[in-house]
Amino acid sequence: MIPNTDNSKDSDSECVIMTREEQIARMREIIASMVPIIPGSVMPEEAARVSVDEIYYMSRFPVTQRWYQAIMGTNPSHWKADKILFTQRWLEAIRGSKVENHPVERVSWEDATTFCSKLNALCKETGLNELLPKGLEFALPWVAQWEYACRAGSTSRFGLMANGMGGNAHQMAWCSGNSGYNTHAVGLKEPNAWGLHDMHGNVSEWCEDGGNQGRNRRYRGGCYSDGASCCTASSGHYDEKTYRHPSIGFRVCLRRL
Repeated sequence: MIPNTDNSKDSDSECVIMTREEQIARMREIIASMVPIIPGSVMPEEAARVSVDEIYYMSRFPVTQRWYQAIMGTNPSHWKADKILFTQRWLEAIRGSKVENHPVERVSWEDATTFCSKLNALCKETGLNELLPKGLEFALPWVAQWEYACRAGSTSRFGLMANGMGGNAHQMAWCSGNSGYNTHAVGLKEPNAWGLHDMHGNVSEWCEDGGNQGRNRRYRGGCYSDGASCCTASSGHYDEKTYRHPSIGFRVCLRRL
């Protein structure tokens, strides 16, 4: 069952205290996860041409609860350990993962952009910005950047996989047919050909642009409660910038601001 939307400020959000060393270690994890995306163009069968004209980087995974806590000091997620079945936690532990590696969710577009701003500031403060490509900073991806990276060269509904074959929802996504209607630790499904995980389904992901009248923003990709037909590379919706839901998270990119 999908939990009710909670669009209020995070009344049950956990406050997390960690040392600067722990924070820097998690920031290094984020930086290490960034994958270069070479500019180009793709003409999908079911949608308009998608083009990007300069190199950018996408995080290999959606932002996890672990990463969000390190930057924001809180965890607003609905799907924490007390909401995940023991059997799922046990199976994930066997594969070396924990609930803190589930994607953060119940975050608004404003929360996601605040995360990016704080991450940029902390990188400058700690000197980790020296590890970043010159002239690029953390931000949400533009819709075109998100879809181009998701497709990894594919013109069909799902991205190409590492073996060069087209994928499907069961292989690449957590959706209504295999998720148990909750999130899962990132990176457990097959990545696309460019090494990006969970783009077709786990949580939907906020993008920088989209919507109308300046109030709304788009989120792309399917989520754990969507059917396979809603987990394609062109799937997406939009909502107000303050909207929060347990099925919506985000992924960061490095791009020119």
